[in-house]
Amino acid sequence: MRKFIIILASGLSLILCNPASADKSDNYLREVLPNGLTVIIKHNPDSRVFAVDILGKNRAAWEKADQVGISDFVNRMLVKGTAHKTAEEVQAALDDIGAKLTTNDSPYIPYDDRYTWPAFTFLKFETIDEFARDGLKILYEIVSEPSFPEVEVEKTKNQVMGILGMQSGSTSQTCSDLYYSQMFENHPLSKSVLGDRRTVAGLTRAVLAYHHKIFYNPPNLIMTVVANENPKQVMKWVKKQFKNLPPYPVGLKDSTIPVAAKKMGVIETMQPMDKEQVYICLGCIVPGLASENSTALSLAIEILSSRLQLNLREKQGLAYSVGAGVRYLGDFGWFTASIGTGYKNFEIARAGILAEIEKLKSEPLEQTELDKARNSLWGSMLMRNMSCINQAYNMAYYEFVGVGCDYDDNYRDRLDRVTISDVQTAARNFLETHNYVLAYVGKVAETQTKENVK
Repeated sequence: MRKFIIILASGLSLILCNPASADKSDNYLREVLPNGLTVIIKHNPDSRVFAVDILGKNRAAWEKADQVGISDFVNRMLVKGTAHKTAEEVQAALDDIGAKLTTNDSPYIPYDDRYTWPAFTFLKFETIDEFARDGLKILYEIVSEPSFPEVEVEKTKNQVMGILGMQSGSTSQTCSDLYYSQMFENHPLSKSVLGDRRTVAGLTRAVLAYHHKIFYNPPNLIMTVVANENPKQVMKWVKKQFKNLPPYPVGLKDSTIPVAAKKMGVIETMQPMDKEQVYICLGCIVPGLASENSTALSLAIEILSSRLQLNLREKQGLAYSVGAGVRYLGDFGWFTASIGTGYKNFEIARAGILAEIEKLKSEPLEQTELDKARNSLWGSMLMRNMSCINQAYNMAYYEFVGVGCDYDDNYRDRLDRVTISDVQTAARNFLETHNYVLAYVGKVAETQTKENVK
């Protein structure tokens, strides 16, 4: 199995992101520093934004059972004070150079969790090129020397508790957590990103400081930079600061393929909620992004998502939200179809999702529908790479899963090579209707729980 960690034999490694792409030699530079930190620089002459993403690998695998959510909490604390600055002084230093630092998605913006995975953390930093070197100095201080002041720890606990309380009333969030816990049972990915009230309440300054040392350990990090300066010059600036990030003598974590990848029939789980609606998540483990089938599979799921929206929501009026998507790591991913509907429509909605999957496998697919899906995925890729910071984030993710930081550069070619036969073969092979995980929450779950008791 492909490993998600980089192992150095000795010394320093300097290579291009994709050695086979000679014409890109001036655009990408990849180097592993002596302390183990992987640094990738991309040249973007069309923007004056200096963007940095720092990815922490395998966040959930590092978290003990009584400390679930600690990686997210540590990220929230990074701007709450350093060895040399208070929280106010950190913010003032960022403001002085017009910098923006994002360590967590906002829970108050719908669908803003596309960057948040239990597989890794992110830290996104932006300023203008004029302040690149000053920005890197501030960023290094924030990453390497957080002080975790007691008063800020308590403030952050209250903040996270508030978010947990808000999410506990959401059928979609509750169903997603239930789905992950079953899909990845006894696997790190089953853990909640935020943790729960018990684990958050138990976090102390000492525990946070130790977790920071082992998680923000240079070999556990990928740092990607997008800038309009020459990559070699940017690399010098990065090394001046981040070569000093001290490694910590601890073994690294890896992700394994979950048990749910095996064909185990239908695994069903439910949770009652005092709601008039029901939310359903249904899905299975699929091959990872490194698989030769991933592009065809992505197109199959895009077509399925469009059909679910058209047939279940627009034509039948079943759903207030419905769709399908896929998330990939290196060796595996997971497909999920979800729907929010009235509790009386539970059986119809579940059967409708399964029926649409079967139709995709068996009925002829029109070329126009494939072309529409191809253009949709292509447009989404262009949109998510419009900003330098998103380019940096995506580069780090692709490096983490082992497909190369320039994966998006050849995306259109990969899409164009997929045929109708490829799409339907991927659907038949990987979109399960007899071996899948089903999670649902809401009034229907409460009704069925009472019936089971009888």
